[in-house]
Amino acid sequence: MPLVAVLSSGCLEELLQLRPCDVYETQGIWVIDIGADGAQVKTPLRPRLVLVHSQLKKLGFLEYIAECARKVQALVFPGFLAAGPDQRFGHTYTRFWTEYRRQIGYYARGADFHALRHSVNTRLVNAGVSQIIIRQIMGHAQQGMTGKVYNSGIELAACAEAIEKLRYDSCINFDELAQRAGR
Repeated sequence: MPLVAVLSSGCLEELLQLRPCDVYETQGIWVIDIGADGAQVKTPLRPRLVLVHSQLKKLGFLEYIAECARKVQALVFPGFLAAGPDQRFGHTYTRFWTEYRRQIGYYARGADFHALRHSVNTRLVNAGVSQIIIRQIMGHAQQGMTGKVYNSGIELAACAEAIEKLRYDSCINFDELAQRAGR
């Protein structure tokens, strides 16, 4: 799930609610439909199509989705029960994520799962992607005359091109991950 987050901009709760049918191809582009069929999202702006990065495809994400569908698995990331005062899936995942980071020696206060979204935004900015497209990808409100008034909609292809600019070469060895996954 962290790989999906750093390569897509999905939030914790959004990703934990994903069903296999929420990942599909449209206009020749593989997408993750965030907020499909009434899934909870943080704001009215958040229902959106998030692009499936080519690295996720190389790592077998689409095959994993197909396997989930074959098993008639309700959720893409099962095993995290809705809990806590707000009955959210993120409650149990946050506990798991914190313990996991402690076990591998990568725990830092404040560097929670949401920090992965910060990485997506920062890397897109550094790759020269326009703020209008970044806001679309992240599910944020458009700002100013150009973003709000004169924007008739951003094409899916433009977002797909932008998401491919996400690079983590200095900190994630995708080739090694693919090799470990037998790909």
